[in-house]
Amino acid sequence: MNTKVITAGEKLKDIRKKYKIKQYELSGNELTRNMISMIETNKAGLTKNTAEILLKNIHILCEKKSIDCDVTLEYLLESDEIQAKKICDDFIKLLNSNPTKILEDEFETSLIEIQKLLDAYKLRDKKLTIYLKLSDIFDDCRDFYKAYLYSLRAFENYNDLFNNPELIDLIIKITYYCNHLKKYKEMLDFVKLAYIYMPNLPKDKEYKLKFNTIKAYKNLKDYNSALRTIDEIENTFKENLNSDSAEKISILIFKANCLSEKKFFIDALQIHRKILELTEDNVELHLVTLCNIIEVYIKIKDSQKLKEYIDKSIFYLKEYDKLENKIYSSEIYNLIGLGYYTINKFEMSKIYFNKALSKAKKYKDVDVIISAFEKLLSIAITTNCTDEVNDLKNQLIEIISLELLPINNVVIFQFIKYYNDLGDRETINDIVNFVTSMLSKR
Repeated sequence: MNTKVITAGEKLKDIRKKYKIKQYELSGNELTRNMISMIETNKAGLTKNTAEILLKNIHILCEKKSIDCDVTLEYLLESDEIQAKKICDDFIKLLNSNPTKILEDEFETSLIEIQKLLDAYKLRDKKLTIYLKLSDIFDDCRDFYKAYLYSLRAFENYNDLFNNPELIDLIIKITYYCNHLKKYKEMLDFVKLAYIYMPNLPKDKEYKLKFNTIKAYKNLKDYNSALRTIDEIENTFKENLNSDSAEKISILIFKANCLSEKKFFIDALQIHRKILELTEDNVELHLVTLCNIIEVYIKIKDSQKLKEYIDKSIFYLKEYDKLENKIYSSEIYNLIGLGYYTINKFEMSKIYFNKALSKAKKYKDVDVIISAFEKLLSIAITTNCTDEVNDLKNQLIEIISLELLPINNVVIFQFIKYYNDLGDRETINDIVNFVTSMLSKR
């Protein structure tokens, strides 16, 4: 797309070229050829009076040549800033009509040029619109790093900071991206900012911020703060939770998981069983809860109950696998795999770890990818299946190449250790060369 701002002199030169007009022809009786030359080389500006004379002469010459001419005074006098705004508006229209453009190689070049215009002409409102749109597009593509990056740039370009509901919505989105990128302390900082900018938050926005606060505390392993925030939500939003079963279930899942992490296993199991009653009509959340119970029984090493809840999960999987959109599928398959792994049914666990990997790649779930890889590698090493280890190694390299895992993830070091124990220097060199090549591209 066009991202170039054209000076008045460049326009004039292009017009002469298009209509095959010489400088001396254009000068006429009221202008000198030297003046036209100075305008075209940007040594002299174009005034309205001069533009009117030029326009009249251009139309006269075109009429003599029987050429249709569409040059207007508005075009000749259009300022650089107005052109920059129009170019940005066209870019916004492009993003709205064809968001997949961002995936094309040349898009990055166009974006760099657009950003130069935004900075050069201080088009803050256009910056805000463009960065918000880019954030949404990358969110849809599940590229949370770029969605986060552009949402921060949008945040920097807000003029009205205080009591601005749109700004609070943006902060909520930023906390969502922070969660995906494991920037949990930053999540909490943005939540605090929201309360600074709007002390009396609308209830719906306050709920979302508190909900994201729970996520941050839980992932920071500050379970006491997470449980305290859960209590605040249960007290402040009691009516909402009673009328919205999905939200109530989400809060109860967090509560049970935090209690489990604090080793209050009996309390956690009681809440999980309550959730099972609430999720009878939602097969995915029902399965999530069954898998959370599996996780508890893994921790307390209750093999009998573990087998019971694995069997219950497998029963519901028959219905679950028919669904098209399975948001929590990677976690579900991974936890069932962990259940089988714990009771030493390795062949069954491999089936579900591989399913978990497949779904985790789709949803870019780094934690599940690492967990499943670690267990699959452990099984392959324990059973002395070198071919399986090599296959896993190649899968891991592919996943890193697709930027679904960081280069310095723990699994790659486990592979290096395995090949080092075998004395396989060639494969270690291949892994190191791959990592080096990936680093050189960044």
